[in-house]
Amino acid sequence: MQPLDKTLRNQLDRTVRKARPVAEQAAEAALEQLGVGEETPPSYLSDNQRALRRRLRAHARSLGDPLKEGAQAVTRLIGEIAYEHWHRMLFARFLAENELLMYDGVAVTLEECEELAEEEGHASGWALAARLASTMLPQVFRVDSPVFELTLAAEYQRELEALLAGLPVEVFHASDSLGWVYQFWQTDNKERINRSEVKIGADELPADCRKPTWPAPQASRRCATRPACPACRWSICASSETKRPATGRPPPAPSTPGHRASPSSRPWTPAAVAATSLSPPC
Repeated sequence: MQPLDKTLRNQLDRTVRKARPVAEQAAEAALEQLGVGEETPPSYLSDNQRALRRRLRAHARSLGDPLKEGAQAVTRLIGEIAYEHWHRMLFARFLAENELLMYDGVAVTLEECEELAEEEGHASGWALAARLASTMLPQVFRVDSPVFELTLAAEYQRELEALLAGLPVEVFHASDSLGWVYQFWQTDNKERINRSEVKIGADELPADCRKPTWPAPQASRRCATRPACPACRWSICASSETKRPATGRPPPAPSTPGHRASPSSRPWTPAAVAATSLSPPC
């Protein structure tokens, strides 16, 4: 595997940065339809939708969105929904292009997912591919999360699919693509935070730290000596009030007995992620 050349890296950058606002608009629209932020549920909701609404409100509070006088804030919830749905689609294509997307023990393509979708009860081939990716990567995409019970509106879903389909296959064969996508997802937000010159807190930390939230090789094993980033599933190397160096890399972890640092020098290939995500964290 070769690293991305500059042209492909710039194309991936543009695509991911276009995808984030679309995914966030889709997430916001889906939550509004269920009335997740409102004090009382809309009268048109079914029993299943009401149950999902309650789970989403509880999940929002677990992320740090406050509940005030019955109204539930959903800022962080919107961010998680957008992030999870887009990256599950992205990982599905990574796996498919590397012949790692498995259906009944056989590698399938996205075109074959389209053919199988109706038989499997999914709205589209992308929906089936995303479900297969979740099954293969349970530590990356938590299948029991209420986030994945939400269905994004068709117009947003089509736009995200078009963005992803527009990327050339070479992007998914490069050794460092997975390492770049999270950086690009956070680029606009990081630039906004840097311009504001605010103190780095819980809301600013994910963009400031720019570390991926899926497991790189051995990175799924969280070091007990580090605090957990409040908006992701990685451990972090410094307190939330510490600025990162200009390189964007976190400072070295403290030398603590039993500490196991994540090797950032290794390529984050789809095969490596698939292999390590299946092992339980220590």
